[in-house]
Amino acid sequence: MLLCAATLVLWMRSYRTCDVLLRPVKLGDYFCITSEQGVFTFEVEAKQSGVPKPGWVYFDTALPRRWPRPGGILGFDLYHGANRHYVFLPTTAYRGAAVPHWFATITFALCPAANFLYWRRRFIRRRRDANGLCPSCGYDLRASHTRCPECGATTQKRNPQAATK
Repeated sequence: MLLCAATLVLWMRSYRTCDVLLRPVKLGDYFCITSEQGVFTFEVEAKQSGVPKPGWVYFDTALPRRWPRPGGILGFDLYHGANRHYVFLPTTAYRGAAVPHWFATITFALCPAANFLYWRRRFIRRRRDANGLCPSCGYDLRASHTRCPECGATTQKRNPQAATK
């Protein structure tokens, strides 16, 4: 449930700001996870080569570098490209994948929903068993202990105290 709530918060933030989590894999290689423009991106950047050139250099770039680009199908996308760094190194190749926030939110909501349904069914089953009701439909089984007259389900051996209530 916490992961679902976290993805919702990041989804809302993604249209105002870009959250970046960057981890060096090897010297000069990076693995990057970002939350931006309604998608999570998972990106690997190749090792940087060359030596920074001295002096001032100006170049125009759109930040974040992934946008504007095609959004893929329903927000999913696999992409590759080259990144030009501010220290004016040669361009560096990168490749990545984009996963929309809505997909992550639904995925993280499935586990708590399944857990809730499991506990709800378990509660209903225990309550019906304690009150001498059919486990399938909830019909009163005090008169017939082996088969439910409503739905026809066969019942297990009943608790004699529950059957006399």
